Amino acid sequence: IAALSRNVMCEIMSFLGMSSAAILFDLEKFFDTVHPLVQIERCRLTSYPDRDLQFALQQHMAPRVLQVAGISGDPIQISNGILPGCLHSKPFTAALNNETIIDCNVIDNLETFGYIDDVVQISFHEQVDKVVEACIKGAVKISNSFKKLKLIISPKSATVASSSAVAKQIV
Repeated sequence: IAALSRNVMCEIMSFLGMSSAAILFDLEKFFDTVHPLVQIERCRLTSYPDRDLQFALQQHMAPRVLQVAGISGDPIQISNGILPGCLHSKPFTAALNNETIIDCNVIDNLETFGYIDDVVQISFHEQVDKVVEACIKGAVKISNSFKKLKLIISPKSATVASSSAVAKQIV
């Protein structure tokens, strides 16, 4: 639904004669690379309940055992990561990304939002240079934030724009 609403908004803005661009950030091996100390720090900033955090971290950091046809392998010790699909994984990712998204939303003509490991920055304006400027400022800011969080931007990330000329200026 989020992608559909973005596409509809871009079409409307294009119809109104505005330029638009979006940077679609994908985080590489997101669930496997979340550092526990960073997660604890971010959860504490959002007033995540201590007891829930302690319980969730025990689950997320416990050794994992792979099973095939009823046969168990050796335990694998986990040093990073969160379990996708766990009750706590969505609040964990929200705690991790919220400050980053809020920080980027102060940039003029740029809206930043995310869902789990996908973060989108989108800009609309009558002037192409305002769109390009907003996207570049946002990309630099979010890249620095991800670096501090020890997260890696995937090469699968992409830039889309209302014209190839706008996209080329951003990339």
